[in-house]
Amino acid sequence: FRSSPVVIDTVNRIFEHLQDHENLGELASAVVNWQRQFNRHQTARAKYNGYTCLQAARRPNDDEPDDQKQTTLRYAAEEVARLSQLAPGHSIGVLVRRNEAVRQLIFHLRDLGIDASEEGGNTLLDSAAVRVLLSLIQLADHPGDQVAAYHLETSPLANDLHALAARPRSEASDDESTDEPTPTPSLLQPRSAGRVARLIRRQLMSDGYGPTIYYWSRRLADACNQRELRRLEKLLGLAYAYEATATTRPRDFLRFVETQKVRDPSAADVRVMTVHQSKGLQFDIVVVTELETDLIGQRDQLVTGRPSRTSPIDRVCRRASKEVRALLPESWQRLFTEADELDMAESLCVLYVAVTRAIHALHLIVGPSSETERSLHKTFGGLVRAALTDGERIEPQAIAFEHGDKHWYENPGVERTARRTSSTAPTESLTPLPVRLAAPAERRSRNLERVSPSGLEGGSRVKLSDVSSDDGIERSDSLRRGTLIHAWFEQILWIEDGLPESATLKQLANEVLESAISDEDLQQLLDEFQALLGDTRISGRLSRTAYPSLSDAELKVENERPIAVREGNRLLVGNIDRLVTAYDRKSGQPIAADILDFKTDIIMPGDEKTLNKKVRYYQPQLQAYRRAVQRITNLPPDKVTARLLFTYPRRVMSVDDRTDS
Repeated sequence: FRSSPVVIDTVNRIFEHLQDHENLGELASAVVNWQRQFNRHQTARAKYNGYTCLQAARRPNDDEPDDQKQTTLRYAAEEVARLSQLAPGHSIGVLVRRNEAVRQLIFHLRDLGIDASEEGGNTLLDSAAVRVLLSLIQLADHPGDQVAAYHLETSPLANDLHALAARPRSEASDDESTDEPTPTPSLLQPRSAGRVARLIRRQLMSDGYGPTIYYWSRRLADACNQRELRRLEKLLGLAYAYEATATTRPRDFLRFVETQKVRDPSAADVRVMTVHQSKGLQFDIVVVTELETDLIGQRDQLVTGRPSRTSPIDRVCRRASKEVRALLPESWQRLFTEADELDMAESLCVLYVAVTRAIHALHLIVGPSSETERSLHKTFGGLVRAALTDGERIEPQAIAFEHGDKHWYENPGVERTARRTSSTAPTESLTPLPVRLAAPAERRSRNLERVSPSGLEGGSRVKLSDVSSDDGIERSDSLRRGTLIHAWFEQILWIEDGLPESATLKQLANEVLESAISDEDLQQLLDEFQALLGDTRISGRLSRTAYPSLSDAELKVENERPIAVREGNRLLVGNIDRLVTAYDRKSGQPIAADILDFKTDIIMPGDEKTLNKKVRYYQPQLQAYRRAVQRITNLPPDKVTARLLFTYPRRVMSVDDRTDS
């Protein structure tokens, strides 16, 4: 384990004393069975310093709602703010059980001035900027909505919308009389609201939802902080994803946004997420709260039985009370016991994941004992209190248990010291030593010949005219642009899950380009990329809606998917730009695959001859990719499709029949 000895000691104490909870009732046997399987942990990081504690939150203040769970979350946020000031530069993971709690903690941390990365999935309705744009869409759908009109009238978009309402009649609408006077700009005036609504509807119909949201987001950007800008970019991603299924009613887009949950990760030191999302991660400091939820949440309505763990289900029974269970045969009663043990095991695994994410410090925050508390509740908090404090009452803001050095961050141990040393040590400037290799033999005596699918472009003979640039742009510039576009596309899994932030794309450009690029040129490329994603032919192919026949399957996206497949005496090695594999949800076996290769050749619109020539040129490469995927997935040829996405004629072409797909 990579945790400090102090953290591992606390983990051992918790899971070796689970049975100390005296109020588990019918869950007691399941807890004991899980505890028997727990093996005492040790850590290889013996020199790491650390600290663990179990502390109680405060009670609600006079000006706060009388809701202890909400107060506990607020208190946890206050503790995170305190820890981030005491130990700057150390990563902090804040773990809860529900996505709703993630959203609430982000709100509290933002209120305390702490920049935090939101890893859980929530709707965008928690963003003030997003709500302004949604009010604009609502006004477009229903010009008489006074709530939406008032919201816009008092928003940062008010001046822009006033100017829109005051535009000359000749620019406003073909069906409006030019003899009517220009209305009062206020959106609270029905005529102004109606004109703005008509113009927004026209913009949605002519430009689409993606470009429209992008246009108004830019006008709202100056009034936004970093988090609001990130939420606007997530809304932009949803807008582009919606294009493929857009209707003529703007309210349908509102309903779409209201049902979509998106993540909002960032590079902040503080990351808030559910325990499930923290699997495989570790943080210098971990704060675990929301421990007062039931050990077992909503139970399944049915219990099932099978002869062995790998056998098919042969018995099903509706979940019943203890009184009804007592009337059933013993073999059927065991079904309920086994179901409880399974549910309890899953629940304890969640607790285990939560407390083993910490490297140096683990802070467990529970609610204080109520005035009427007579025994511990069947919650994570109850289990932890029983194991660490013998189940004693815990007063508000009291530290009921602590272990280790509270000031560990002043000397965290070898890991932090080594990291700082490596980052600040001067680097020696070395002169590159050229190494010249002999040309490879025509036949290799031992190793397989390595062949790249991209090396198969054009087949055995290639005309220079097939690969030359069509618009006179220098090849080096074309390569730079192609490299950057590929890197940006790599950041997109499903377009409806949101687009990467502009700042992220700019930073990525500086990382992948070998030579510097001016801010003006970079912004131009970024605008081109945003416009590219605004085209439904492109954004639609990056959406789940591109695979309607596979709606019941589980779709997995792999960008830059590496392949290494043997073909006779050669080894086919390369990377597929985008591979979408569909898996049967029951068997988990692949049932179809789709290969998408991005090409940045510049082809004039309508030049079908050049486009078809390019498809033929790239066809051997895509056919090699397809053979490799068939070998990897064991799928027949008709279940693996291959397409070329040309960015500058904005066309997606099938390599089989050279038609749009």
